[in-house]
Amino acid sequence: MAGIRKRHSQHIKVKVVLEAMKGQLTTAELTSKYGVHASQIMTWKKRALAVLPEAFSPVRKRSDTEQQALIDELYKQIGQLTVERDWLKKTSARFSGEEAPVARPRGEGVEPSSAMPLTGRELVKPAVSAERGK
Repeated sequence: MAGIRKRHSQHIKVKVVLEAMKGQLTTAELTSKYGVHASQIMTWKKRALAVLPEAFSPVRKRSDTEQQALIDELYKQIGQLTVERDWLKKTSARFSGEEAPVARPRGEGVEPSSAMPLTGRELVKPAVSAERGK
């Protein structure tokens, strides 16, 4: 003789609990009005009374602030990891042959600046021409 369990919406639960807290109707009247068993009404009422003080607690606001700080930190980490991932993709593509850098030998008519990256020793000021000084 197992019946199908009713699932009551949040809206109905709130409505029943508020009327039970007001005390204008008895539990029997609420049971007949909403079709909810009396023990269920009392259970919902106890749960609501247990949670109600937390709704006005400053601790909740503090935990919300802490949670927002955690969310901000996680978004920052996501951004950093995304940048690192993109850099690794780009770098690994160079070494895997997809975008292989061109290596030019030095002695075959190619200037050192185009064949190899410049270092501190290769940076030299251009000579002043004779025409410019005249």
